[in-house]
Amino acid sequence: MKKCIFALAAAFILLFAPTVYGAVPAAPSAHGMFVDGWEVEISAYNIDGHNFFMLRDIAHALRNTSAEFGIDWDGERSAVILTTGVIYASAEGFSVVAEDVVYAVQSTAVIYVDGSRTFLRAYNINGHNYFMLRELGDALGFYVGWDAVENAVFIDTPPNAPEPMPEPQPETEPETESETEAEAESETEAEAESEPEPAPAHDPVIPVTRNGFNSITAHEWVSSIRAGWNLGNQLDARTNRGQTVRQMETAWTDGTPVTPQMINAVYAAGFNGIRIPVTWQKAMDNNFTIREDWMARVVEVVDYAVANDMFIMLNTHHDDEIFRLHDRYMAESRQAVVRIWEQIATVFADYSERLVFQGFNEPRTRGSAAEWSGGTAEERDNLNELNQLFVDTVRATGGNNAERVLVVPTYAASASAAAQSGLVVPTDTVADRIIVSMHHYSPWLFTLHTGDNHTAEWNRENNSDTSPIINYVNRAYNNFVSQGIPVVFSEAGAINRNNLAARVDWTEFYFSRSRDRGIPVFWWDNGRSGEFVLGAGGAGETFGIFERATGNADHPEIIDAIMRATED
Repeated sequence: MKKCIFALAAAFILLFAPTVYGAVPAAPSAHGMFVDGWEVEISAYNIDGHNFFMLRDIAHALRNTSAEFGIDWDGERSAVILTTGVIYASAEGFSVVAEDVVYAVQSTAVIYVDGSRTFLRAYNINGHNYFMLRELGDALGFYVGWDAVENAVFIDTPPNAPEPMPEPQPETEPETESETEAEAESETEAEAESEPEPAPAHDPVIPVTRNGFNSITAHEWVSSIRAGWNLGNQLDARTNRGQTVRQMETAWTDGTPVTPQMINAVYAAGFNGIRIPVTWQKAMDNNFTIREDWMARVVEVVDYAVANDMFIMLNTHHDDEIFRLHDRYMAESRQAVVRIWEQIATVFADYSERLVFQGFNEPRTRGSAAEWSGGTAEERDNLNELNQLFVDTVRATGGNNAERVLVVPTYAASASAAAQSGLVVPTDTVADRIIVSMHHYSPWLFTLHTGDNHTAEWNRENNSDTSPIINYVNRAYNNFVSQGIPVVFSEAGAINRNNLAARVDWTEFYFSRSRDRGIPVFWWDNGRSGEFVLGAGGAGETFGIFERATGNADHPEIIDAIMRATED
């Protein structure tokens, strides 16, 4: 494990007075912390299940990374100015150690990120202002993860990217890897001296009908899926607002945007289902209005799958900070659901029945005690309300959406008993158009865990290896499928731990057992196929089975196992 201890926890006293909404208890947060695998020491407080840090501490910890940012004060606007890509000026800090439970007062922090006003929750504690780490990550373009076994927070910064390239345009071929930088420079030396022409507008944003519309049921849609695949870590990369479409799309990848060739390769390998995760909050204003250029790009990528007659699932992904499940946040959450899904559903209203909408990805309270075990009764009740609101909102947009199949998740998309039993399937204006979605990474120590006690071993002859899969699949079958409600495992997979034989055996068993129960599975591919590295946090989640730049199979043996398990 790389280790570089910073004596941080610098005091950041904002030059504006907090607005008092009532004091709440703040407890010292005892945890480890890693930035791109390097251990740092930063003090923090836990407030209402979230970790809050001083802004200057995070700026110091991210110095010399791709997520570094500078901090300035604008006296005229009484605002804190954050600028990405600028190194934080101070190389030292002052130790403010969180030792005792104190009371925090919420403050209205005026924050600008790269010139755009951004609303971040902040609390004043003993004269210092603390900000939620996950919200800072969303605003500034870094990922925050949690390892319960390690009791550690992980910050993963995006890889250093080249200078922003022009936005990808419809019906143009991408540059090939064989073209060298020298060739590219010599081609258009004159163009470099002149301003580039503006990219043509995407017109129309709302496309024409794709392949008509056949009014099929949720059962028919599910039974049509042989094998599904996730386009992960592309349109769902969490970045700050104000970036270009290209920057948002390639923030978590090798810099390659999605191409028709990539989707063609997935289809040619035998996957007839595709899930397209999309994070929307990075591309919207404070009224939840989605940027036209981002919506147009999502349309383009969906059309790549439409061209292959694939069954498509389009969702909201990593938008948990605007779909919050505690009572005090529900007014804003309801507004967000209606505004966002009105826009998405309207744009795609004329698409065929092969396109379905998934209301939410893993709706939950990040960092809470029951985050992955089913949540609280309050959270489950509020999720049921938002699931119903999602269905009602989509139906109200009309067109093909009046009968389109829709997908709703359990709390955190968990397959746990509490999450499954707590889900109330929404009522609908048309029968048999609702699918229940869950994510099922099991056994966790083999498939997903990135801590020290992970395992690379799995054997179908061992009951301890197979029973977690069997139990979760059977629970989903008994609670929903046997009751006439179809289910999809919209995410599953196993990390590459240099254990190909075990992964292949696991894959065939998992997909086969799920198929036997009538539950299709969508493999989670996040574009990272290399061997797992301990301590890499989210970057260590190496689920990739296709190379994004070429569409070539990184692990054809796993693809073959999926196809064997799902053949008729």
